Amino acid sequence: MKPEYESRGVGGAQFHTTRWTLVMVSAELISMDWESAERRCPPEPANHFTAEKIFDARCAMTLLNEAMTLLRKEYAAQDKASKAIQ
Repeated sequence: MKPEYESRGVGGAQFHTTRWTLVMVSAELISMDWESAERRCPPEPANHFTAEKIFDARCAMTLLNEAMTLLRKEYAAQDKASKAIQ
């Protein structure tokens, strides 16, 4: 396909447009086997999570991770203190 260029004047300004020359192409119809396609690519489960629910879940996980980190530090400090006393 070769582009043909032409200029058009609109309101005193020149606008260049491209018009493609269409080449006749032989087209072949293809029949689709929908049942076979459904077996090969089963539909994915729907995701019913809203942005708000995802945000809330991430906040909860962040809080839990922070709490676990603080507990680990406290237990580590207590373990060191108990070893120092012995």
